Amino acid sequence: VAGSVPVDMALADGQVIELEAGLAVRVLHTPGHSPGSVSFLLEEQGVLCCGDAVPVAGDLPIYDDAATSIASLRRLAGLAGVRHLLSAWAPPQAGTAVAAHLDAGLAVLARHHQVVSAIAAREGAQPALTLCRLAVAELGLPPVAVNPLVARSLASQVGLDAGLFAPLRHGPAWERGVRRALHPGHGIRP
Repeated sequence: VAGSVPVDMALADGQVIELEAGLAVRVLHTPGHSPGSVSFLLEEQGVLCCGDAVPVAGDLPIYDDAATSIASLRRLAGLAGVRHLLSAWAPPQAGTAVAAHLDAGLAVLARHHQVVSAIAAREGAQPALTLCRLAVAELGLPPVAVNPLVARSLASQVGLDAGLFAPLRHGPAWERGVRRALHPGHGIRP
């Protein structure tokens, strides 16, 4: 976007917008990536468009607040009838892959928490950019990831209760999602 854009309408959580006859979307406030993040649910079609709500392993960790990201992931995982997931940073997901993708997003946040907690235990309290530099190295991310935006994201992990990261679901989908999210060979996509 080359600058400011006009706002046609303010959105509210739970609001239903009829796009045309027989096609409506429900607005879901899903903060975490940013305070005003929203997802859109096409209930009749079983399609969830979640934008940046689901973090992806190997990508730059960019979220405004880890705890609200977790709450938003849990909210999305609890929606009934979702058969297709359209996320900003992953290919479309369908069927059981929807739950696995949401689970993997939580596993990414859990991995960030694990690394940040280990650094805090080992190094004590650190300035956000120092914490970021140490965490980026341990997460295997490139040096470009050491920046104020990623530093804010990782610093939001400090002091969180590990219980927040309890699995969204148990079973094979969760196991595959965790393994995929924590695989050390992931790199940042161009």
